[in-house]
Amino acid sequence: MVSAGKVVLNEGTNTVVFKMRNSNTGSLKLDYLKATPIIIVPPLGSSKQLSDTQATAVTKNLYSYLIDLYGKKVLSGQHELADINYIRSKTTKFPAIGSFDLIEYSPSRRAYGSNPGRYTENAIKWTTDNNTIMAMMWHWNAPTDLINTTGKEWWRGFYTYATTFDIEAVINDTSSEKYQLVLRDIDSIASQLKKIQAAGLPVLWRPLHEAAGGWFWWGAKGPEPLKKLWRLLYQRLTNYHQIHNLIWVFTLERVDTTWYPGDDYVDMVSLDLYPSSTTPSPTLATDWEAIKKIFNGRKPITLSEAGVLFNPDNARIYGTWWSGFTVWAGDFIRNVPLDKLKYTYWDEDVLTADELPDGAKGLKIQTRLNGQVMQSDNTDNMMFPIAETLVYVTQGMTLEPGDVVFTGTPSGVGHARKPNPVWMKPGDVCEIEIEGIGILRNPIAAEA
Repeated sequence: MVSAGKVVLNEGTNTVVFKMRNSNTGSLKLDYLKATPIIIVPPLGSSKQLSDTQATAVTKNLYSYLIDLYGKKVLSGQHELADINYIRSKTTKFPAIGSFDLIEYSPSRRAYGSNPGRYTENAIKWTTDNNTIMAMMWHWNAPTDLINTTGKEWWRGFYTYATTFDIEAVINDTSSEKYQLVLRDIDSIASQLKKIQAAGLPVLWRPLHEAAGGWFWWGAKGPEPLKKLWRLLYQRLTNYHQIHNLIWVFTLERVDTTWYPGDDYVDMVSLDLYPSSTTPSPTLATDWEAIKKIFNGRKPITLSEAGVLFNPDNARIYGTWWSGFTVWAGDFIRNVPLDKLKYTYWDEDVLTADELPDGAKGLKIQTRLNGQVMQSDNTDNMMFPIAETLVYVTQGMTLEPGDVVFTGTPSGVGHARKPNPVWMKPGDVCEIEIEGIGILRNPIAAEA
């Protein structure tokens, strides 16, 4: 028995047509056709525990939000700022997810004069200004061994055909010069990710994508070198550089789990799908079912790259409730008929930027002295929004985990209380709490 997959049958009479793939296939012998009704079951949620046990509060909050949303609504997304703005101009809506690429920060591209300018800063500004979610990928130009001939130019250096860089040999020789170049490249990208962390933003971080396809050098030598490289990248960014604002997204090309680095190093799984035809709108149901079968209840699944616009009707019919979708740049989004673009972006089951919860807004903030509330207010009443403050501060310095930014203070200051001012003394405990973020607790000691 061969399954034809899920097919929508309308009420009444339906005509089923079988087409041969080509004229040389031969005849088709069919014994019978059986149609069985199916029940669409939404995907199961998973644990809200991130792989990074030291993940920042905002990163945990975003992941928790994604888990709560999963199977109910789908987050809209678009790659690159020019096309994000195009969507806004045509639909009056911004996507919930803005996707960006650190490609030009690859050291081997910089060596040939590539200049990313303020790309990271611009991504931070757009994300904070529009209260959106940042997704970041990295077309990693090979650290060295670029061929750089016609058709294999240096700027194609992330493709297997444009470099002789052998990741299998390099990843297994940690004392080699080329291994040090791998670390150099990771450290270079870490400096950009630290800017995003300092701005108080979480990131859907999707490196080393489409490895099983083999067209990128990081997947050219098979699954074992790729898994070693993924774990090295994870450990270098998380443990060495102390970057804790990353939600790690692994693209499982061809739904081949032999490439999967392991649950301890992955928070979400994804597919990149480019259907050969976009008319009628592809359901993507076969791909969805294949990956759902493996990760349902284990990791949320997202459509991280698509050559076709997500169709919410298909999601409701076939149950393809991706966590989110991101359409690739250029013609992939600009060739979408405007009526379809507006239909998707205004659909009740597709979330856009204006429908996301506000970041660090409307949070209760308190100061307590020995358990007694001295100050109580809300972040909405601050003169400048928190995101705007962080963007301004980080223009002149790099904030590290644990840094504290001092701003103004609400009413209730001890020395201004009348008729009885309150002064702190040795042995007192002062606590400052921000709702959903945590408590800063300090004991008071006499001056030495």
